[in-house]
Amino acid sequence: MSRWFRNCKLTFRQVDNEFLGTFEIRGIQETAYCRLLDPELIPEYDKILYSDVDVISREDLSDYYFTEIGDNSFAGVESGSAYQPGTQKCLLDVLGIDWHKGYFYSGDLVINLEPV
Repeated sequence: MSRWFRNCKLTFRQVDNEFLGTFEIRGIQETAYCRLLDPELIPEYDKILYSDVDVISREDLSDYYFTEIGDNSFAGVESGSAYQPGTQKCLLDVLGIDWHKGYFYSGDLVINLEPV
């Protein structure tokens, strides 16, 4: 492995067809539901950071990890791209979302895996 990833470990978990035929909207496919299985798939951790494969993190993620979420199952990570003018227009005009009120992508989450 390269020196940039010396502290990284990838583990693949089998999901099968757990969500085959589930509701899809705006291009969100059935595989997006798989994160709901994280407490069962990753029982060795109490909390994880979830990130879609198309997200590039350029900063230390420890601040997100140590976000206090209490008994909540999820915490959203605020999207920095919402501050880009093109994205602001799309959010408001296409999706009807006022980014001034806070906006996060479901592709960046802090997930509490402890049973509540």
